Amino acid sequence: MKRILIILFVLGSCITCACAQGVIYTCNSTGAWGNGFNERGEPVTMKECDDVALESCKTNHGKNCKLFYKSTKGGWWGFIASVDIHGKLYFEVSDGNVTQAAAERSVRKKYKDHGGPFPENTEVKSWYVYSNLKK
Repeated sequence: MKRILIILFVLGSCITCACAQGVIYTCNSTGAWGNGFNERGEPVTMKECDDVALESCKTNHGKNCKLFYKSTKGGWWGFIASVDIHGKLYFEVSDGNVTQAAAERSVRKKYKDHGGPFPENTEVKSWYVYSNLKK
């Protein structure tokens, strides 16, 4: 019985470690955005990521920052924030990619598919999200 409990405990611990976390806030009036994610591989909570993302959006001159995206997928994330010649803002994200190049390709495709202007020339921000969620 002890052996079964130990195995279940170990498996449960591995499942917890398999979770990652990332959050993006955007401001539709200024185009500001902010992200919060597990960047060092140390255990963090989703709330910590959320708080960092919101504060980052405000620091970047966001006046009305709203949650844009939240995920527990680790790996490479790609993000685009752009504006067209008429002032329309575009935000797009891709998460859980194996490589940085894959994240950039994926987010450009999504951006293009949703009508984003000049997808080939639009700057992509990318970052790596580690898996180590603290409850």
